[in-house]
Amino acid sequence: MATTTTRTDEQMLAAADAGHEMAGMVATDADRAAALRVLHGETTPEQEAAAVLAEIRSRHS
Repeated sequence: MATTTTRTDEQMLAAADAGHEMAGMVATDADRAAALRVLHGETTPEQEAAAVLAEIRSRHS
């Protein structure tokens, strides 16, 4: 029988951070804040990606 494990937001962010660090990418505070917004259902990954792209475009226009 499978058991269900509940992880805290901090545990989930730590796991994501570890994976990114192993890939040579370091998460910023803004990255973590975006991840929390998605975890809490405030935004979607697509909305967060669109916001990042809009920010990049505004810097280069």
